Amino acid sequence: MALKVLIIFGTRPEAIKLVPVIRALQQDESITPVVCVTGQHREMLSQVLELFRVDVDIELNVDVSHLPISQSLAGMLTELEHVVTRVQPDVVLVQGDTTSCIAGALAAFYNQTPLVHIEAGLRTGNLLTPYPEEAHRQMVSRIADVHMVPTVGAMDHLLRENVNPASIHITGNTVVDALRLVRDMLPENADALFVGRLVGQIKIPAARLVQRMVLITLHRRESIGETFSRLCNTIAECARKNPDWTFVYPVHLNPMIKEPAYQLLDGIPNIYLLPPQDYLTFVWLLARCELVVTDSGGVQEEAEALDKPLLIVRDRTDRPESLSNKKTVITGADAAGLTKYLDSFLLEHQCSPEEMPGNSPRESIFGDGYSAQKIVTILKHRYISAKKCVGDKIHTVDNDAELI
Repeated sequence: MALKVLIIFGTRPEAIKLVPVIRALQQDESITPVVCVTGQHREMLSQVLELFRVDVDIELNVDVSHLPISQSLAGMLTELEHVVTRVQPDVVLVQGDTTSCIAGALAAFYNQTPLVHIEAGLRTGNLLTPYPEEAHRQMVSRIADVHMVPTVGAMDHLLRENVNPASIHITGNTVVDALRLVRDMLPENADALFVGRLVGQIKIPAARLVQRMVLITLHRRESIGETFSRLCNTIAECARKNPDWTFVYPVHLNPMIKEPAYQLLDGIPNIYLLPPQDYLTFVWLLARCELVVTDSGGVQEEAEALDKPLLIVRDRTDRPESLSNKKTVITGADAAGLTKYLDSFLLEHQCSPEEMPGNSPRESIFGDGYSAQKIVTILKHRYISAKKCVGDKIHTVDNDAELI
C-alpha cells in the first residue's frame, strides 16, 4: 500500500519551497501525496500554484488572511483536525515557520501522526526576531519526528537542543530546486517578455528595466510602524540622490506595509512599486538586478543562490551562512544602517561586492538543487519499510518508526 503523505502549507514562500517536493512525491509510485492549503495567503499563494500547475486536494474552509495570529492559528487548527482525521495520513509534512506550519504540526501531533519538518533548525536565538516565526520553529522542533535541515549550522542548532541525531537529515534547501525549475521554464525571449509585461502593468519605461536596478522586498512584521516608515524614507532619499538607478519594489499585500510604502515612495521618478509578481517574473527581476535589499529569508537564499550582492535589512539573520559571502551584508533593521550600506553600494558601484564588509565567498551553501529528491528518499527509507500490512499505522516513539 502506498505511503500517504499530507502536505500542509498556506503561504507563497512555503509553496515555492514545497513545489519541488510535491513534484518528487508525485513521481514516486510508492507514495500518495495529498496537498492541503490553509489559505493564509490565498491570493499570493495561487500565483505559485498556477505557475507550477499544482493541483490542490484540500482547501480549508476558513478565511484567516486578516485575522490576528492567535485567531488564525485557532481557525486553521480546528479545520486541520478534521482533515487529518478524514485523510488518515501516514505522515504529515510541513515547511518552515509560518502559522500554517505550526497549525499543521500541532494537528499531526494531536492525532499522533508522524511529523516531518522541512527547513528545520533555523534559529536567531531571539523569540521576537523574526516574530512570530522564531517561536514557531522552536515549537515545531519539539514535536517533529524527522527534521530535514538545509545546512550543517541548522543541524548544530538542533543538536544543541538535544534533538535525537538519528532524526536529523541534511538535505539542502528546496528553494534552490525551485530556482532550477524556474530556470528551465524561462523562454528564450525572457527579457523581451518580462520587460513588455512590466511596461504594460505599471507603465515603467522599458529603458528603466535595462538600467542598473535595485530590487527591494521589505515586509517583516517586526518592522511595521515607525521602523518601516524610516526605511522607506531612506530608500526615497537614496533614489533621489541616484537618479540613474532604478528601484523596483514588489509590495506585500499586507495593508500595514502597502499603505505606508505607497504613501512614502509613490511618485518618486525612479522608484517603481509593483503588485506581488508571479514567481517567474520575480526570479527574472532577481536575475536582472544588481543589488537586492530585503528582510526576507527566502529572498536571501535566492539571492545567494544567484550570486547577487545582498543587503539584509534585519538585526539578526536565521541564515548566517550567507554572511561569509563578501557580497552579503546585514545592515540592521534601522534607517542608519541601510543608509550606510546602500549609499556605499550606489555611489561606488565599482567596489560594490568586493570592498563591502564580509569574508570569503563560497559555493552552494544552501544546496545543489536536488534537495527534494533527498527528502523523498529519506521518507521512503524511514516510513515505507514500516508499512507492511494494509491498515497498519505508523507510530513514532523516540523518533523510531514502529507499527501499532
